[in-house]
Amino acid sequence: MAQPIVSRCVRSLGFGKPDVLFLDEPRLLGLCRLFRPNALIYRATDLYHQMMGDESIIAVERLALETAQGFIATSQPVYDHLRSLAPSKPGLLVENGVDFEHFHSFASEPADLAAIPQPRAVYVGALDERFDFRAIQALALARPQWSIVLIGPRGGNQLWADKLANVYFLGARPYEKIPGYLHHSSVALLPLSDHPANAGRSPMKIYEYGAAGLPVITVDTAELTRRNLQFVRTYRSVATLPSTVSAAFADREQLRASAVAVAREMSWKGRWDLISTFCQATTSP
Repeated sequence: MAQPIVSRCVRSLGFGKPDVLFLDEPRLLGLCRLFRPNALIYRATDLYHQMMGDESIIAVERLALETAQGFIATSQPVYDHLRSLAPSKPGLLVENGVDFEHFHSFASEPADLAAIPQPRAVYVGALDERFDFRAIQALALARPQWSIVLIGPRGGNQLWADKLANVYFLGARPYEKIPGYLHHSSVALLPLSDHPANAGRSPMKIYEYGAAGLPVITVDTAELTRRNLQFVRTYRSVATLPSTVSAAFADREQLRASAVAVAREMSWKGRWDLISTFCQATTSP
């Protein structure tokens, strides 16, 4: 029932024959039949089979790659995965970017953040199985003088944090308000758990943090090590997270310029220029 409705919407909006159709979710491949694109590009942003715990997704991805003229991956692990499924297809690695001006432009301090003592370590994003709550607990206990600010929809497995006076769950906040929380924090956190899907992630928040001038502390993954970003400090175990945060805080003024410069280079306009050039080359006769 849904496909006829979508088909009518596509025709009414004049999108029935796009130059390029991007498929971001392989299980939506069937909807591509509603379009008549000059080219189909499969753009994978995650290792979907690991993120969803469903190996059958690999078969769907293989079919998507057979249908598509090429693929785009947002991290090296995702690229390697797609290349293994389609050795002869044109492919491109383009990491996720950032709305630089939105996150770089200075914003006033939100009232709920102003009530939280400095220094502040901030995280903005999902609080799910890919987030390492153990790391937050360890940091809070080891650095009681720090305020740890978590912004995102609160799940049900964080009751332990209610017993820690220096952990503040603020819940979800509007996108347009996020820069204010970043500009008035000291460092930014990206505590990834050992969930297999984290190996293929291309976190936009790294460059969102960077655009706000914040050093980033995250777990050491092969993808983030490959990027070799000066303003990103990594830790290999929860035990070393507190010292990594302290070191980044001490160097924050030196890291600020690097963070902003790298984030500026990762603007979505620059990302689109790479993607557009790839699509033109892939679809040229």
